[in-house]
Amino acid sequence: MKKLIVLFISIFLILLSNVNAQNFQIGPELKFGRIGLQNSYPHPSIIKLFDNSFADYNSIGIIGSYRPHSSIFSFKTGIIYSHIGNNNPPDEYNKLVIIQIPIGCDIKFGKKLFLFVGAGIDINYLLPQKKETLVFPDFQLGLYAELGIGYELNKKWSFELKHSMASDITKLYKTEYQLQNGLSNEKIYSTSADLGISIKYTFEK
Repeated sequence: MKKLIVLFISIFLILLSNVNAQNFQIGPELKFGRIGLQNSYPHPSIIKLFDNSFADYNSIGIIGSYRPHSSIFSFKTGIIYSHIGNNNPPDEYNKLVIIQIPIGCDIKFGKKLFLFVGAGIDINYLLPQKKETLVFPDFQLGLYAELGIGYELNKKWSFELKHSMASDITKLYKTEYQLQNGLSNEKIYSTSADLGISIKYTFEK
C-alpha cells in the first residue's frame, strides 16, 4: 500500500512539472458532513447531512489538480485530514482521525460559472482511538463521487461549492465480541456525505 501511494504521488509530480501543457490549480478545501457505519458492503443507506443520528464528519486539506488546455477533464489529488466526531454514535466513532489521499477525475461544464462532476478513490491512513475490541487496519480504501458548482473570480482565483458522497470498499475496522460458542468478529464499513468549499489558485503558462 505504501508503494502504491508513492507511485501515485510520483506520477502527479511528474505531470505537474510539465506546466506548459496544462493548467495547475491548488488550494485549501474544507468539508462538513455526516458518516454512518454498517456491517455490510455495498451500503444501501443514504446519509442525510442534517440528521443528528449520524456522526459528525469534518475535514480540511490541500487539493491540487491539473487540466490540459482546452480539455473538460481535470485530474486531482491532495492530502486531507478528516475527523469523525461523536455526535450521537457508539463509542467506536469517537476520535477517529483519517489521513486521506484522493485520486480522481472531474469533468467541467462551463467557463466563468461552471458545473462539475467527479469520482475517484480515497487511500486512507487510519489513526484510531485505541480500543481492545476494535481492530483497525493501517490502510483502507474507499470510493467517492461529487457534484458541484464553481465561479472564476478572475484568471487566477476560483471558488467551488460541492456535495460529495463516499463509501468504503475495504473494511474500516473489525470488532470482536464473545459468544457462547466462542469469539466472533464483524467487519464494519462506512458511508459518508458532506458539503465542501474550496478556493483555488491557478498556475498557467
